[in-house]
Amino acid sequence: MSSGLVVDEILLLNILIVLAPVLIYSVLFEGKEVGQSWQIRTALHSFAAVLCMVYSFNYFDLYLDLRFIPLTLAFLYGGAKSGWVVFTIIIIARTYIGGEMLIVGYISTSIVAILSYLFSKRFNNIVGKWNRVKYATTISAIPGLFQLIAIFYILDLKGYLSISCGLTIFYIGAYAFAIVISMMIATLLHEAVNEKQKIREEMIQVTKLKTVSQLAASIAHEVRNPLTVVKGFLQLMKEEEKGGRSQYLKLILSELVRAELIITNYLNFSKPHLKELQLVQVKDCIMDIVSLLSPLALKEGIELEGEYCDTPVQIVTNREQFQQALINFVKNAIEATEKGGRVHILLKKSNQDVKLFIVDNGNGMTKEQLEQIGTLFYTTKDAGTGIGTMVSIQIIEAMNGTVHYQSEVGKGTTVKITIPITE
Repeated sequence: MSSGLVVDEILLLNILIVLAPVLIYSVLFEGKEVGQSWQIRTALHSFAAVLCMVYSFNYFDLYLDLRFIPLTLAFLYGGAKSGWVVFTIIIIARTYIGGEMLIVGYISTSIVAILSYLFSKRFNNIVGKWNRVKYATTISAIPGLFQLIAIFYILDLKGYLSISCGLTIFYIGAYAFAIVISMMIATLLHEAVNEKQKIREEMIQVTKLKTVSQLAASIAHEVRNPLTVVKGFLQLMKEEEKGGRSQYLKLILSELVRAELIITNYLNFSKPHLKELQLVQVKDCIMDIVSLLSPLALKEGIELEGEYCDTPVQIVTNREQFQQALINFVKNAIEATEKGGRVHILLKKSNQDVKLFIVDNGNGMTKEQLEQIGTLFYTTKDAGTGIGTMVSIQIIEAMNGTVHYQSEVGKGTTVKITIPITE
C-alpha cells in the first residue's frame, strides 16, 4: 500500500494528516455558526484517521500509523458522541483493509477508544493550556505503550523479532516518538483555537456590557425620578382609598417596584463595585434568605431548607448586595424546580474560604445552556432578561469569589459559590 515510501516519510506524512483537521477547522470554520456543530470536527477527525490508515507502514502484517491520535482528539474535543463515531469509522476501514492481524486491530482500537472516553471526563475539568497538553500527551502515551508491547509480543511469537531485532526497535522507536510529538502539537493547536474562540466571546461580552453600562448611566436617573414621584402619589392614594379600587392601586405599586428593580439591575452594570463593606455572618444571611423565600417555595410546592456548619463564618462584603445575589440564585432554583421538588442550601467552611451549594432537583440544563449562563440577556425562563443572574455573579466576583454551575437534564442543578473568608 505504501511500499514506495520509507518509514520516516510515512510517519511524517501521518503527523501532517493528524494536524490537518485543526488547521482546516481554524481556516474554514472557526468563528462560524456551522463550526460549532460536533459533526464538523467528527468528519475532519474521521477523514484524518482513514487517511492515516491508507498511508500506513505494513511491517509483518502489522499496520503502523497514527490513526489513534484523531480518535483520542475526537473524544477530548468533540465529546463522547464524536469519539464513538470516529471509532466506528476506523473499525469499518480496518475491516475493509483486512489482513492477518485484523483481530489485533479491533482489540487495540477498542482499548484506545475506551481509555480515551474514560480520560476525557477528567480532561474537561483541567484548567490551563499546558496542563491539558501534558494530560493529552499522557493519554496518547498510555495506550501507545500497550500497543508497542503487543507489537513486540506478536513479532516475537511469530519469530520475526529474532530475524530483524535492530530494525524492529528502530521502527517501533520512531513510531512511539511520532505518537507523542503529534499528540503534543495537535493538542497545542486545538488549545490555540479554543483560546481564540474564548477571547472572541469575551470581546463580544465586553462590548455588550459596555453598551448596557452606557445605556444605564444615561437613562437610569431620568427614569427613576418620575417613577419615584408616581409611586409616592400612588401610596398616598392607596392610604385614602377605601373602596374596591385599592386592589388596583396595590397591583400598580407592585409593578412599579418591579420596574425599579429592573432599573437597579441595569444600573449595577455601570457600578459593579461593592459599597459600605462590613463583616457579615454568612449563616445569618442564609437563615434570613430561607425565612424570606420559604413562603414562595411553599406556594410553589417546593421544600426549601438550609444546612449550616457549626463554626461561625464571616466575610467582608456589603450585606444587602450579598443577599441580593443569593436571593437571585435561590429564586432561580425554586423556579426551575417542579412541584414536590426540593431546594437545599448547604454552607461549608474550609481553611481559606467558604463554600455555598444551592442544589435543586429541577429540570436541569444542557451543556450548551450551561455555557451561556451568566452572559448578558441569556435566560432559561420564559419571561426574564438574564440580567439578575449576571448581576449576582458580578457581585460574587467583586468579593473575589467564584460561581460554578453543574447541571444535568432531568436531575437538577448545583450552584457552587466560593468566597474568601475573613478571620
